Amino acid sequence: MIDVVCSQSRPRIGAPTSSRLTHESSIFQPVTGVKLERSPVCGFVGALGKVSERCTENRMQSHLRCACRRTYLSNPQMGTGAMVQTTRQMHLGVYAMGTGHHVAGWRLPEAQAGAENFPLLLDIAQTAERGKFDLFFLADALNTGPNMHPSIMVRLEPLTLLAALASCTSRIGLAATASTTYSEPYNLARAFASIDHISGGRAAWNVVTGAFAEAAANFGRESHPPHSKRYAVAAEFVDVVRGLWDSWEDGAIIMDKASGRFAETDKMHYLDHKGEFFSVKGPLNISRPPQGHPVIIQAGASDTGRDLAASIAEIVYAVQQELEPAKAFAADLRARAAKFGRDPNHIKILPGVCPILGEVNPISRPACSFRSICRSRPRHSSWPRSAGRPAPVPNGMAAAATRAWRTSSGTQSGALRPGP
Repeated sequence: MIDVVCSQSRPRIGAPTSSRLTHESSIFQPVTGVKLERSPVCGFVGALGKVSERCTENRMQSHLRCACRRTYLSNPQMGTGAMVQTTRQMHLGVYAMGTGHHVAGWRLPEAQAGAENFPLLLDIAQTAERGKFDLFFLADALNTGPNMHPSIMVRLEPLTLLAALASCTSRIGLAATASTTYSEPYNLARAFASIDHISGGRAAWNVVTGAFAEAAANFGRESHPPHSKRYAVAAEFVDVVRGLWDSWEDGAIIMDKASGRFAETDKMHYLDHKGEFFSVKGPLNISRPPQGHPVIIQAGASDTGRDLAASIAEIVYAVQQELEPAKAFAADLRARAAKFGRDPNHIKILPGVCPILGEVNPISRPACSFRSICRSRPRHSSWPRSAGRPAPVPNGMAAAATRAWRTSSGTQSGALRPGP
């Protein structure tokens, strides 16, 4: 069971100091003499950004980019700073895929599915928000094909979708993937700034360089740029976007009716960027986002990718499946962040978890057994007959699972090869 810390409201992703939300939940009520200190964070699903908390006598106001805290009590008898309680706060995010993560999930008779099914995606976002989740996340790619996973074969453009979701939600963070290889900094800076304004400061950008070489042909390019060049472009791209977000100072748009002054133009700044890959004058034609800068997410796994994540990211998605490799990845990433002059604890490392749900425990246990079998199965290959069938799962929940052992990359549209 996951115990969600805040029982009433969640702070916005990266809400600026002037817009911090107040938490009235008892868990956020301070104790006399309490001192909050930063502590390392690991093992969180959907944690958000940098730690920045303050405590008052009546309430705690939290700049969301906080995932973990330790509580110390100053007591003359115990000694200043004696630890009396450790409280860890887990922030949760949902990675929304329109047909589910399982290639055959959409085949269940009762399943609602479709990455173009806006009512379904809205229901996922609103359900996550009611459940006190912090983050709703959409992945993306710029190509498709007959052998793609059903969730990504056809799907809505994610930034358009986030803007629509922003008008129907009020607290949950809204994150989406956008490529630095097949975009322009000005357009992307404007789009995420717009989402941040529409949502009231809840936007987050997952920075990617493009995993599919097939996308190059959709943008008039003969080939996909090499790995090292894509990451060099990404570093400059993010730097330009952040500069554009600072085109206008806070409070530059005054709309003073008495004087007739709409804006304080001395608070507008030209970027005048001229770099190796981009030349951007600026300023951006939208005022400073409510967060200042929307939250930056990255999922660097390679050596170059880790350097990029360590230098720009507030959230890093991780894919390690075992504890020791995960700890080594976290230590390496934080060491790299320190080399870039950053506080290592300002990076939150978020491992993915794929829960298998059942009505009662006897249902979920065999499903987990099946998942462990699936994990050992070679990707894009038919199931070896010697492995045997997965453990049976009661009721209709196993309908897709017990057929999926015959999944093959040779089938189209996620269809399943029938078993004997």
